[in-house]
Amino acid sequence: MSRYQQADPAAADELVARLHPILTRFYYALTGNARLVEDLLQECWLRIHRARHTYRPGDPVLPWVLAIARHTRVDQYRRWQRTSGRESSIDGIDRHPQADPAPPWKTASKPIPSSPPCNLCPKLSARCSSCSR
Repeated sequence: MSRYQQADPAAADELVARLHPILTRFYYALTGNARLVEDLLQECWLRIHRARHTYRPGDPVLPWVLAIARHTRVDQYRRWQRTSGRESSIDGIDRHPQADPAPPWKTASKPIPSSPPCNLCPKLSARCSSCSR
């Protein structure tokens, strides 16, 4: 981990090789969902990378990594709880609604005047016959 903090690419590969199976088992035991495990792993590795400066050299790496993994899972669960109440399933929704027999613009109740209405007359919906306009 100390070498990883110093930006050693070989240390990053070694860290991933050693911890990836442990983190995979940890998340799969909590969720039982392989797709969710992949999402959690990706988020956890990002958090480990962002928090690498907080690791104290000489301390055990596994408890530090598992604490990040646990917090990642808790945050994901909270995010799921917030959104699950607002989202609904699309199983009952008709994905191909029937087209209306007549579009609304074809069923207009008033005909559109051929010329603009007179601004001087109280009768604004039709052309005024008393005006010269």
